[in-house]
Amino acid sequence: MDKIHEIKLDMSLTQKPPVIQIESSDGKTHYVKAMLCIDGRQFKPESGVSAQMRCRKQDMSELKKNATVNSDGTVTAKLTGNVTDQIGKAVCDIALVKGSALLSSQIFIVDIRKPPIPDGAIK
Repeated sequence: MDKIHEIKLDMSLTQKPPVIQIESSDGKTHYVKAMLCIDGRQFKPESGVSAQMRCRKQDMSELKKNATVNSDGTVTAKLTGNVTDQIGKAVCDIALVKGSALLSSQIFIVDIRKPPIPDGAIK
């Protein structure tokens, strides 16, 4: 089962970063779908701009994944087990790049939590 977490990222850096809460080992495939905004207004990246999702996990390990710039200007990235395998907070961002140039980025937080009741506890 897929779970899409829709967030709004203010690329002008005037808003607090959004927080996505995920229960570890929930068996779902998680995606983040980010609407990019400047001063509260949605914008679409220009042609030739690509996106990446970069994350720093609780143990300070880092990973970078390609993301998809959708036709409506939103950006979608898959939150794989590499992101969600540790309990705690991962600081992630969506970065817009053109060629080798970083154009803009904005962070969001992925809060990975233990399930309230462990698997197999209820019989």
